[in-house]
Amino acid sequence: MKTIITKDSGIDPINDLYVIPAIVRKDFKLEYKDGIDITSEEVLKGVDEGHIYQTAAPSIEDYDKTFREALRNGDEVVHLSMSSLLNLLATDSEVLSLPLFKKPIGFGTKNAV
Repeated sequence: MKTIITKDSGIDPINDLYVIPAIVRKDFKLEYKDGIDITSEEVLKGVDEGHIYQTAAPSIEDYDKTFREALRNGDEVVHLSMSSLLNLLATDSEVLSLPLFKKPIGFGTKNAV
C-alpha cells in the first residue's frame, strides 16, 4: 500500500510534489500562489517596504487537482494542514476531500496549538 502525503504550503517542507498553495494577497488587491508566484523572501522584503500581506485558503480547483493526482499515484492520502484555529485551510481541505475519499480520516491540528 502506497501512502501519498499532501500538505498546505504553510507546512514545513516534507515533499514538494503534493503542495496545495495558499493564496497570498498583497495590498488587498494582487493575488499570488504561495511558493509558486511569490516566495517567503519576497513577502518579507515587501513587508519591510511597507506592503500589507494577507493569506487565504487555496482554491477549490487546487485542492481537487492535488487530491485527484495523489489518489492516481497512491492507495491512500494523508493531508497535513495548519491548525483550523489559525485559518480555514484545514476546514476547507476536509470538506473538499469528502467526495474523493471512501473513508476520510481526521484532518487539522486543532489540539496542537
